[in-house]
Amino acid sequence: MNIGFQPFSKYSFQRGLFLIFVLSLSFGILACDHTSETTTYTSTNTATSTTTMSTTSTLPPVSSLGYVDGQSEFDFVMRKSSLSDIQVEATYLDGTTEVIRVLSSMISDSDLALFLVRGTHFITVQIQSQSIVLSVRVLKYEFEDTL
Repeated sequence: MNIGFQPFSKYSFQRGLFLIFVLSLSFGILACDHTSETTTYTSTNTATSTTTMSTTSTLPPVSSLGYVDGQSEFDFVMRKSSLSDIQVEATYLDGTTEVIRVLSSMISDSDLALFLVRGTHFITVQIQSQSIVLSVRVLKYEFEDTL
């Protein structure tokens, strides 16, 4: 029985393709040193429909979070203040720093609920794998009569 020369059998070809796939996937994962953060904004038009805009920004790896100008305590007035009024300073692995406005995606649901309760609360802000604790004093909105 003469089998002859078979440079590629069906199974070795499949194994070769699988190996190429695994190696390319491994290199792709190892090459990724940036993470993506997606923010979705939704505005509702009561007459017709809802429009949604989504933006994706790539952030370099964060090495630490800090307080902007040493401010670790914030006053938050119900129905007047916004989460974006609260800022933290991110230091990236390359040594650069950036002041970042806090988004709801950076705070756990249980901490977000504390913004509805008057009093002083400790809120954890997390960006990538780094976190920082802020003291937030939630105040009741006092209506100001301008007449």
